[in-house]
Amino acid sequence: MKKDFSPQLVHMVRTYLGPKGRRFFKHLKGLTGTVVPTLRLNYKRRHMPAHPVHFREGMQIRNFLRTYAECTNWTAHDFDDTYVSVLEEAIK
Repeated sequence: MKKDFSPQLVHMVRTYLGPKGRRFFKHLKGLTGTVVPTLRLNYKRRHMPAHPVHFREGMQIRNFLRTYAECTNWTAHDFDDTYVSVLEEAIK
């Protein structure tokens, strides 16, 4: 079940991401169709293990949301169900 969230929350996430963060997530959305893909990176011709954005960058977003007053009563499931929607709104 997705929680409703306010435009202020979206604005706070947009501000938190800054231009580089918004560009990063827009790039992911453009490449894969989602802001939380699993990436396979090639670094200097060595294959790196899969990089699940949901766990790494997504955790940073969820930790930021935990500091916001609107999210104080959210459970871990609420964060997992909602942060992608908030993130997608923030990068529009």
